[in-house]
Amino acid sequence: MTLIGPGGSGKTRLALELARAAADDFPDGVHVVDLAPLADPELVPPTIAQGLGLSGPLNRPLVGAIADFLRDRRALLLLDNFEHLLVAAPLVAELLSLTPSLRVLVTSRAPLRVSGEQELSVPPLSLPAEDRLDLENEAVQLFAQRAAAVLPAFTLDEGNLPIVASIARRLDGLPLALELAAARVRVLPPAAMLPRLQRALPLLVGGPRDLPERQQTLRRTIEWSRALLGEEAGRLFAVCSVFRGGCELEQLEAVCAAALPVSDLLAAVEELMEQSLLLRAKGARYSMLETVREFAAEQLEGSEAAAVRDAHAAAIGELCQEVVPGLFGPEARSCLERLDLERDNVRAALDWLQGNDRQAGLALAALMTEFWELRGDFTEGRARLRAALGAVPAPGPLRVDALNSAASLAIDQGDLEDARHLLAESLRLGQELDYRRGLATVLIWSARADLWEGRIEAAVRLLAEAAPLLKDPVSEVRWRHFSGLVAFYSQSLEEARDLFERGVEHCRQIGWRRLEGSSLTLLGAVLGELGDLERAEEALESAFAIALELDDHWMIPLQLSRLAGLAALRGRSRSAMRLWGAAAAYGDIRGFRLPRAELDQLAGWLEPARRALGPEASRLVASGRKLTLGAATELALSREPETRGPSGWGSLTAREREVAELVASGLTNRQVAGRLFLSVRTVETHVDRVLGKLGLGNRTQLAASARD
Repeated sequence: MTLIGPGGSGKTRLALELARAAADDFPDGVHVVDLAPLADPELVPPTIAQGLGLSGPLNRPLVGAIADFLRDRRALLLLDNFEHLLVAAPLVAELLSLTPSLRVLVTSRAPLRVSGEQELSVPPLSLPAEDRLDLENEAVQLFAQRAAAVLPAFTLDEGNLPIVASIARRLDGLPLALELAAARVRVLPPAAMLPRLQRALPLLVGGPRDLPERQQTLRRTIEWSRALLGEEAGRLFAVCSVFRGGCELEQLEAVCAAALPVSDLLAAVEELMEQSLLLRAKGARYSMLETVREFAAEQLEGSEAAAVRDAHAAAIGELCQEVVPGLFGPEARSCLERLDLERDNVRAALDWLQGNDRQAGLALAALMTEFWELRGDFTEGRARLRAALGAVPAPGPLRVDALNSAASLAIDQGDLEDARHLLAESLRLGQELDYRRGLATVLIWSARADLWEGRIEAAVRLLAEAAPLLKDPVSEVRWRHFSGLVAFYSQSLEEARDLFERGVEHCRQIGWRRLEGSSLTLLGAVLGELGDLERAEEALESAFAIALELDDHWMIPLQLSRLAGLAALRGRSRSAMRLWGAAAAYGDIRGFRLPRAELDQLAGWLEPARRALGPEASRLVASGRKLTLGAATELALSREPETRGPSGWGSLTAREREVAELVASGLTNRQVAGRLFLSVRTVETHVDRVLGKLGLGNRTQLAASARD
C-alpha cells in the first residue's frame, strides 16, 4: 500500500501510527526505513538492508538477500519518502513477489506504479464549514493543540474559533502548514495572523505550476515562514539544508564559520525552532522536515552553495578523522553510535566530493572502511571505494591505502579474485613509492587472502616479508593475529595459543575492543582443539559479548559458528545444530563466508553431533535458521542440560508448558497472548524456549510431541 499525498500532509505520521497499531499482526517485526536522505536510487537496496540489520552478499543481487531474510517472516516494511527515488520502485514489486508473507507500506508524493500497488490518498485534514462553528474539526484541533504546545495559555473557545477556522481554511488543512502557523502564536495571535495570511498567500508564488495546488500552498507557507526570519536566521536556514539526517550545534558552527558567518548562532537556532523550521532531534541534534530541507536547499545559490557544501564536507571529514580511530579503542561503542547518526551526512559529503574534491572523497571513503566492516555495509563500501578510485587514478600513498581498504572489504565477502586484483596494484604502487606502512598492510591482507583459501606456506612467506615493515600498533596486532592463524591452521596449537593469549593481553592493555574480540575468538578455537573446553567457553563467550556490544556484523556469525562447535564438543548436540543453522542464516544474508580451514575444523567438531542425531540434525539446522539473534544468543549462552524426545516436557516451567499446550492446540501467538494476558513478544520468547528445550523445529512438531 502506498500512502500518497503532498508534502506536509501527514503521510509519515499516519504510516507510523498504522504500523504501531498493526504491530501485533507482524510477529517478525515492523521495519521502518527512511529514504528521505538518499539522493541515489541505487542506495535503496543497501539502505533497506541496513534497516533490517543486513549487508550485501557476494555475486548476487542484494534484493535476493533481502528476500531470503524476509521470505518466511510475517513482517511489515515501511518505506518512508519514496517520491524522489521512483526509479527504484520495481524493487518493491520484486520483493513482494519473492516474499509472500511480507507486507510493504510506502509513503510518497507520487504512486510507485508497480504491480500489486494499492494507492491510498492522504488528503489534508477536513476543513471547518464556513456556516457553522465546529470545535471538533480536525484542522482546527491540530492548530489548537500545536498552539497550546508553544503557548500553554492558548485555549480554543467560541471567541477565537472563527479566526482559527479561517486560518485552517486558508492553509487548506495541511498539517505542516498548520503547525508552522501555530508555532507563531506566541508572537502573533490568531487575530493578527489571519490578515497577514490573507495578504501574503496571493503574492507568495514560486512553486512549479505542474505540482499539486496544495503542494504549492505548502511551498508558499514555508516561504512565508522563511520571510519572517531575520537576516542571520535566514542564512542559517539555508546552511541547515546541507545536513542530511540532522546535525549538532558544533557542526553548524563549523559550516557557518567557513561559509556563511552567523554572529549569534544560538539566537538564530532558536528563531528557526520557534518557526518550526528546525526541530530538536535525538540528544543534542537538530533536524529539518524533509520538505522544509528541500525548500531551504533552494536558498543556496551559486558560489555560496559551493562554499557551504565544501564546508559541510570538510566538517564531516574532520569528524570522521576524529571518530573512526576510536573504533579500535575502549570507546568503540560510542564512536559507532556517533557514526551511525552521521551515516547520511557522510553519504552527502561523499556525493559532493565525488564531483568537487575527488582526492578528499577518496580519503574519506578509505577512512570509513572500518565502519563499513563493523556494520556489514560491504556492498556500499566497495561501491564507494570503486567510484573514488576510478575518479583519482593518480598514484600516491592515499591510493595504496584505498586499494587496501577495498581489498579488505572484498575479502570480507569472500571475493578473493577482486581482492587479489586490488592488492596486486597496491603492492606495485607501494613498492614504487617505498610506502612502508601501506606495504605492510598489503602483505598482511595478501596473507589473509591466502589463509582464506588454505594456502598456509604462501601466507607464512608474506607475513615474514611484512614483519620488518611494521610501524604502527594496528598493523602489529594484525600481524600477530594472522601469525597465530598460521600456527593454528598448521596444527602448532601451543604456539597459536601463546600468540593469541599475548594478543588478547596486548589489546586489553591498550583498550582495543574489536581486536580483543577477534583474538578471543581464535583463542577459544585453539583451546577447543586442545581439549580445554572450560577456557574455550570462557574465551568464546567473552568474544561474543564484545561482538554484540559493537553490533559487529562480521564477527557475530563467526562467533555463533564457534559456539555451535563448542556446544557439540560439550555434548549439547541439539543446541549445536540449531546454533549452526542460526550462524548460517545470519552469515548468508550478510555475505559472510567462513575460511576453508575454519569450515574444515568446525566440521570435525560438529560431526559427532550429526552422527548422533541422524536425520534429526537437518531438521534442527533448519529450525535454527529461523531463530532471531536474541533467541540464538540465549541458546548459545544456555547452561541447561539437554533433554530428549517427549520426556523433555518435564524440563518446561509451568508457564512454558501452559504456552506450549495452547500453541500445540492450534492457537496463534496472538491468541495465546490474549488467553494468558501476556504480550505477543513474551509468548514468542516462551515458544522459542520450548522448541529449544524439546529439540523441535516448528509448531507442527510441537503438536505431535504434545500428542505423544
